[in-house]
Amino acid sequence: MKIDFVITWVDGTDPEWLAKKSRYSEAKTNYRESKTAERFRDYGTLRYLLRSIEKYAPWVNHVFLITDDQRPEWLKNTARLTVVDHRDFLQKKDLPVFNSNAIELNMDKIPGLAEHFVYFNDDIILNRPVKPIDFFDVDGMPRDTRVYLSLQPKEDFDSIQFTNIKLINRDVIKGQWPLNKKGLLAVGYGHSLFHNILQMRRRWVIGYYNPHGSFSFTKRDFARARELWTQEFIQTSGHRFREQNEISLWLICYLRMELGEFSPQKISFNQYYTIKDGKLIQKDLQKSSHKILCINDTETDNYVANITKLNQALAEKFPTKSIFER
Repeated sequence: MKIDFVITWVDGTDPEWLAKKSRYSEAKTNYRESKTAERFRDYGTLRYLLRSIEKYAPWVNHVFLITDDQRPEWLKNTARLTVVDHRDFLQKKDLPVFNSNAIELNMDKIPGLAEHFVYFNDDIILNRPVKPIDFFDVDGMPRDTRVYLSLQPKEDFDSIQFTNIKLINRDVIKGQWPLNKKGLLAVGYGHSLFHNILQMRRRWVIGYYNPHGSFSFTKRDFARARELWTQEFIQTSGHRFREQNEISLWLICYLRMELGEFSPQKISFNQYYTIKDGKLIQKDLQKSSHKILCINDTETDNYVANITKLNQALAEKFPTKSIFER
């Protein structure tokens, strides 16, 4: 089974990209965070993601780097990696696009992409050796953490999650939850099993646990979801910036979990941090506590100091240039 890795990256300081974004920034959107700097900042983690892939996942078939007519100046030409521009897999009428949901929902259309692939944001790091079995089971089923949590709306992103859950309940569950019980009581969920036990009293889904980390997919996952929600895929793909009335990649994961087309993933496989968690990140890197780290951007008054410490910790963990660097 061939497994590709797909990474999205943008340099939010590139003058040409900024000028292009500015030309469309007057577009109306009801999503307050769709144009904020945190959504587009590059704080140097891509270099270390690629180093971690070479060190901890040398078995990967190919790496695809999705960009918007950009390329890191340090990136080397190599047969192991292909830079994919938005125009290579998105429709011309939808370009340019600054909406990660629109980009991610069409990743399966990347030319030459394998049937099985793993998706990473550029703020993900492999923290210790991983194997294909960590992402897909022996039958090629993608790994998911099927844990249910109540959705508590606090930010604009939650409106997108609400739409995802509404579509699952309306078009899949139809008041007959669970359609299957696969992975509901997986021991790898730990104390989170309590939430699944509470969910068993219901006939509708109230929300999901959404781990920040890697996503395992098959092209079939996308095709199945796109057939069921054709108009929703088209609508989101046409949003240059995020909108509240759109869907996200999580909808594809929810669908296959409810259909039983997945394999359980330990809840401890992914660990989420923000750039403000410097000491915790450094400790996790040193001890290799988790296999996958997500180091997310966030608002902070000490951005430069936090990023400097983060890059120092990553450089200590991965001091050697990868084959992807000049």
